[in-house]
Amino acid sequence: MSNQANIIKRQKVVYGPPLPPLKRLRRSNNSDSNPVAGASSGSGSSSSKNAVGRVGSVELNHDVVHHILTLLPVDKCIKARGLATRFKDSWRFARRLHFGREFVKEFRLEPMEFADTVDRVFRFHEGPEIKSFHIYIDPDHDYVARIALKKWVSKCKEKGVEELDLEVFAIERFPDYFLPSRVLDVETLKVLKLTFCVFTLPPLGKGLSLLTTLTLTRVNIIEEYLQTIFNHCLLLETLDMTWCEGFRDLVVCTPYLKRFRVLKIANRGSSVETVTVYAPSLQYFYYTGQFPGFQIISQPMVHLKQAMIKFNPITVFTNYRQIENLVSAVCMVGVLTITGTFLEGLSPRCVNGRLKEKDFSLWNLKELHLILQKHCFCNVTDIACFLKNTPSLERLFIDMRACRFEFNHGPYWELHLQPLLETSNVGWFKFLTIIKIHGFAFEPHHMLLVNFIVQRAICLESLILIFVRNYSKTSPGYWQNYNHLQECFFAWRISSKARLSVYFSANDRSGVHPQHSRIWKGR
Repeated sequence: MSNQANIIKRQKVVYGPPLPPLKRLRRSNNSDSNPVAGASSGSGSSSSKNAVGRVGSVELNHDVVHHILTLLPVDKCIKARGLATRFKDSWRFARRLHFGREFVKEFRLEPMEFADTVDRVFRFHEGPEIKSFHIYIDPDHDYVARIALKKWVSKCKEKGVEELDLEVFAIERFPDYFLPSRVLDVETLKVLKLTFCVFTLPPLGKGLSLLTTLTLTRVNIIEEYLQTIFNHCLLLETLDMTWCEGFRDLVVCTPYLKRFRVLKIANRGSSVETVTVYAPSLQYFYYTGQFPGFQIISQPMVHLKQAMIKFNPITVFTNYRQIENLVSAVCMVGVLTITGTFLEGLSPRCVNGRLKEKDFSLWNLKELHLILQKHCFCNVTDIACFLKNTPSLERLFIDMRACRFEFNHGPYWELHLQPLLETSNVGWFKFLTIIKIHGFAFEPHHMLLVNFIVQRAICLESLILIFVRNYSKTSPGYWQNYNHLQECFFAWRISSKARLSVYFSANDRSGVHPQHSRIWKGR
């Protein structure tokens, strides 16, 4: 019996026809087939040549494999030279010439070696087109920054480049590398990405006329250039601005751009005082930064599908009128991510001795992601009054990790907030099926929040609670609190299908996540 077991262990199970092994790659001294100094090129036998293109039991034509290789980024194409001898020059036809940070780190190239490598790729490039060009620029290297860049972009321009990604390496905080304006004068360009440089607009002509995507990360750009882009690039669809400088008043006014769908703005610091958005055709809007001075004057954005409005915490009173106008602008949104500052502007206020709620409605809202930040002043009643105006809500995510979410049960609570919370009608949340709360800690206000939502979700299927960090089964009173939570949940729920799931902070296996991440900084 043991002999039979040993025989079975030694047997190999093969699915499909066997593939002949490839020979060990050999170094070649031919500089024309080695774009990277010191890199090896493969030379396979006839058997290995026949094996190339075979996937399982399907064989691909060599021309098909060659075409696939040319679609890869140039670094992947260089590595693929070892498949067979006939593919060692596929990098000459690469359509995606990406020489970013990953390329420099992977091949461990010094500045001169990097410039020589890029020069060699362009010198021996034989392909009919270049789809995209990504370059990592060291502004201290004069040859690359002043001379070679113009030559490389000119070569890309001749071959109809559609995507240009220029990333400048810089240690200083303020971008000071002046990008030559002629570099951007490309008629076929559709995607332009710039990082850490000073933007200079090329002479208006056919350049940038086909631009659909503009991504600016830590770029110094004046406001007049932005308005010129909006007036000249009529096919613009996406604008992504992250930590840009050079202006105090950012105005995104695109009433004539019918294809303008995505706007991302990450505003850091106090260099930008006001942000004004007028874009009726927007479908996806993301903003993170300062609250004072921010406004949307499109009333309303009827095509809006998703919005993330993440205001930094403030220590002054929230401008109620500003928040009300913002809600009116995004009233048609389907997926919304907001912070506690947003809720504070919509909280009930005392008018003539009576607590009065805000009058608004988000009829199309299907998913809400509420992020309560540090120094947040919202309470359970603020959340309840907001949820009351989302009749079509299906998925609710509340993140309390950075906020203690505490309030005192004083006279104001007893006279105004608690009666308002208790007089709500059962059946508000007719479509709510999933609730996920991150940062749960068995506190009284946490239990009150769960009680309020669960008692009004008539179609609830899952309540997911993620405990605060450093909370475990060995924490004092865990089992007592957990048993009490279970008893309360089954007593509060009005949906027989509702299930309770709890996870620790480092072991969230629920598989249920909001569409927008908690931290967004742009690119």
